[in-house]
Amino acid sequence: RIISEKNNSNVIITKGEDIHPGSSHRFWGLHAHDNGSMFFEIIMASGYQTFSINSSFVSDVWNHFALVYSGTELVLYLNGLEVWDSPLSGNLQNGSYDISVGYFPHTNLNVYGYFFEGGIDDINIWNIALDSTEIQNYMSCPPTGNEIGLVGYWNFEEGPGSTVVLDQTSNGNDG
Repeated sequence: RIISEKNNSNVIITKGEDIHPGSSHRFWGLHAHDNGSMFFEIIMASGYQTFSINSSFVSDVWNHFALVYSGTELVLYLNGLEVWDSPLSGNLQNGSYDISVGYFPHTNLNVYGYFFEGGIDDINIWNIALDSTEIQNYMSCPPTGNEIGLVGYWNFEEGPGSTVVLDQTSNGNDG
């Protein structure tokens, strides 16, 4: 749920640190703007790539976003329906940075980084490309945590006062 009126970029999820666009410290990130557009950045073996996405989501209501990389294409699903795609191929780059949900660490401008303005719930990371039917199924019935290809699943249901977000898979990616 992205709050309107802020007129800024909200980082939904990212891996890396914001030193400058295209640096070797920004591996990937999905950003949403309160005007209904999105931005995705990724470092592939071939270099840094950015994608502006006009997804036309509505602010101030819950939306479901799924970004899928198949090895040849990048596809964005909004509320279970494909709304955008773009050719993309190559090997994903990875690094030692943690995954950040609702936060983008920044070293040059804001010592604290950038924070998401709104609510985030149910984050899933898979190492397989889900199709639209699977995405729609998991929207209605969340994963149990032991599905093949599920790398991390955070449902944010730890309860009041909890300071740790538990990974619902056996991979132990608690945050």
